[in-house]
Amino acid sequence: MLDLLIRDAEIVDGTGVPARHGDVGVSNGRIVAVGDVDDTATKTVDAQGQTLAPGFVDLHTHYDAQLFWDPTASPSVQHGVTTVFGGNCGFTLAPAASDQQDYLTRMLARVEGMPLDALRAGLDWGWASFGDWLDRLDGRIAVNAGFLVGHSALRLAAMGSDAVGGEAGPEQIEKMVAVLHDALNAGALGLSTSQSPTHNDGSGQPVPSRSASRDELVALAAALHDHPGTTLEAIIAGCLSGFTDDDLALLTDMSVAADRPLNWKEAGMLRGLAQWDRLVIVETFAPENADATGRSIGEIAAARDGEPFDTLLDIVIADELRTGLSPPLTGDNAADWKARAEVWQHPGAVIGGSDAGAHLDMMCGAIYTTSLLGRGVREHQVVTLEEAVRLITDVPARFYGLTERGRITPGWHADLVMFDPATIDHGPERTRYDLPSGAPRLVADAHGITSVLVGGVEVCRDGAATGALPGAVLRSGRDTATVSAS
Repeated sequence: MLDLLIRDAEIVDGTGVPARHGDVGVSNGRIVAVGDVDDTATKTVDAQGQTLAPGFVDLHTHYDAQLFWDPTASPSVQHGVTTVFGGNCGFTLAPAASDQQDYLTRMLARVEGMPLDALRAGLDWGWASFGDWLDRLDGRIAVNAGFLVGHSALRLAAMGSDAVGGEAGPEQIEKMVAVLHDALNAGALGLSTSQSPTHNDGSGQPVPSRSASRDELVALAAALHDHPGTTLEAIIAGCLSGFTDDDLALLTDMSVAADRPLNWKEAGMLRGLAQWDRLVIVETFAPENADATGRSIGEIAAARDGEPFDTLLDIVIADELRTGLSPPLTGDNAADWKARAEVWQHPGAVIGGSDAGAHLDMMCGAIYTTSLLGRGVREHQVVTLEEAVRLITDVPARFYGLTERGRITPGWHADLVMFDPATIDHGPERTRYDLPSGAPRLVADAHGITSVLVGGVEVCRDGAATGALPGAVLRSGRDTATVSAS
């Protein structure tokens, strides 16, 4: 007898092939049958013709802290994500000696836009090594979660206070590599680092990883070569302003040393961000700003007969700095969606840099999945439903070497999402005061997603968490296989 049988579904299996009508049977957390399934089951669900797809995979999140008070990784799970990767941008909560905990907390708050009060209230720091930290999450999360180890924490472990602003000597690099080996042996999925000029710690100083030499970066990358199922992620100056030849040479050297692909974000992403007139107001609080919601600063300034920057200051001051602001909606017309879709076809392109769990006062990055399916597929029709699902399931899963996840096929994990392709989308961003200590964050509801399952267990139904915690802490070599750079 099956544990679960889902009948009457349009199965989009993650490989990009056309959808097919049928059933999916699940036992012991695995898919055991796809097609016409006649077996009886403990639980039978009628999909009523809705789409059934593999759970979505997000390679770039910052749920490292949030999972300790919110095991569902909301709102990503509401948007169909069943597997998240944390420890990005060079920032993790482990390894951490007792005298480094406050520094790491304040650094995370500053760099990743997490309320400091929430971090202090929500983390008990009952760990020291990276392995200890992973063990704390075992059996306590609703989604699957894997983590890279952050370069800044490695520097602190090896160099102490010299990690901030100091260049590591040969012995310190050797110690750093040893700590990295320990973390990888415990299940870390790889290494992340930041050389970004925008990344400063809680005191305004460059984060530790920014002081690394090329030799240090390449030595750390080379350590991954000895550990199956590991990967690299880097944020360097060129990710913000455009790559130089030196930037490209560094990324290449790291990738070659590790024999792993290296994950980085689209270069020049912050260009134009300070064009104040193009910022969009998504939420206001003061009565005098009631007419501003949904409009650009430029539009409001023209209506108020003022300058854009002055108008922006007037709005946020009246709101006591709580105003919800969004960068301009670049790429939201048909031509831009078409251009974006052309980039997706490049074999090195991966969708999913949501930053979910971070920058909580600026954005809700978790909406990328429902935006793609609602706007890219249904509204602008620049990609088929089957291809869009492949881009957010099988493609990221294969890039990071996830084993037996990302497709609906017999023998693979039953991480699934059921949705209505005619209504799937996301709502507007809104402030919610649900973090520890009552701190706020921006969230956006998902529309059209009926059910999200991890290992065949429903973790979210019509946007509400069920309370089930079937998620796995993903460990390198056990849950991932090596993806070579060659």
